[in-house]
Amino acid sequence: MDNQNDEIMLSEIFDKSERNFQFVAGGRASFDSDSYDINLNTILTKLIQDAGRFCEMYASDLFIDWTYILHTINSENDGIFVIGIRENGVDSNSYVSHHIKTDWNDYYYRRLYAVKVSHSVDEIAKYVEVELRDIKPETNMAAYRFSQERGMHRA
Repeated sequence: MDNQNDEIMLSEIFDKSERNFQFVAGGRASFDSDSYDINLNTILTKLIQDAGRFCEMYASDLFIDWTYILHTINSENDGIFVIGIRENGVDSNSYVSHHIKTDWNDYYYRRLYAVKVSHSVDEIAKYVEVELRDIKPETNMAAYRFSQERGMHRA
């Protein structure tokens, strides 16, 4: 599976996770500004607390992903960023997608979140919305479907 299919899969998982807890932050920028006025404290606090609580080492890997999220916000691109918190670090999209499709274990990730960045524009200003969702239950179901498909192809 290629990156585009992985992005579609992660987007579908995110959309199905609407029943789970979520934190949303919104911000805006004038047309002559290169940065958005947005308060991401609630989202970042949740991620820092869980990385510190559930990672035995390499919890600071979270900040590698956070740098990409901030870049996406300010470059006015949209995207979904998966943050898989496990015993020995924090994984992002490609590694989590690989595990979903090949060797998923419900207990590998102690917490699994997705951050979605969305931009919009009107005649007054530019807007950004950043949303954090718990995607673990839907990811478990997606991984189960992949395992069932793999089993059918082997038979």
